[in-house]
Amino acid sequence: MAGGRATPPTVIIAAQSDRPVAIKTSRNPSAKRTAILLRRPASAKGPGHLLHAIRKSIERGEAMKAITLLLLTLAALAVVGCSDNPAQPVSPTDKSAVVPGSLEKNAAREFTSTASARFDDPPFIVNPGFSKTLPDGKMILRGMLLKSRFDVTYPGDGPGSPPDLLSGDAVLEMNFTADPSTGEMTCWGKQTVTPDAPEALGGIWEFTWNGKGTFIPGVGWVSPLKQVGHGRGGVLTGMQVFGNLTTTVREFPVDWDGVGDGFIKSH
Repeated sequence: MAGGRATPPTVIIAAQSDRPVAIKTSRNPSAKRTAILLRRPASAKGPGHLLHAIRKSIERGEAMKAITLLLLTLAALAVVGCSDNPAQPVSPTDKSAVVPGSLEKNAAREFTSTASARFDDPPFIVNPGFSKTLPDGKMILRGMLLKSRFDVTYPGDGPGSPPDLLSGDAVLEMNFTADPSTGEMTCWGKQTVTPDAPEALGGIWEFTWNGKGTFIPGVGWVSPLKQVGHGRGGVLTGMQVFGNLTTTVREFPVDWDGVGDGFIKSH
């Protein structure tokens, strides 16, 4: 008590960055001023005007009002997420704020591709499978295995780019049902690709593919195909390939090729 007037309590807010870590009050008569230590600029919008009101309330001896305003200030800080820019709260759905770019997974590497029959390593036909022509003229093939080649290029690559872990020799499984009278065909199968790159460390790609073909006079059977590949072993485990490949069969099974594109999804 000094001059018949109660000395207002001193409120001290000790802070590190923008987040208060300690709140103390004191009725020490020798305490003549209020210390409010916050790194947020006094001119900042949002809780800044509340801090000003707290100081005014303390100077007028309104301790309870000061404490109430203090609580409102802390709530305001929590709402804006203690962002350096109070006008732009940190959103929990903002991936740029939650996951640093250096920690992002599932990076995609785009490629263009070619496929062709491989005759340089006989026998070209590993397994003839089962084939049959039905009385209505439809042709059926199941389980034929052919040696083939699958090559890719990476348009976005430059010096220092990762090695090509996809190009390599392959064994292609062919299945189809074709109707020459309508010029329509349904085809599907598998493909195992052994990459040329030693960096694959013995890993292989196991593909499945499917599509529908159309016979074009003077061109052959043209079939847009969908491909999905999974890495197995070595550094390929967990990696995936998604691709499109359009094949043209001029004389089955010896004269065919394909062109396409896709992307490799890394783990």
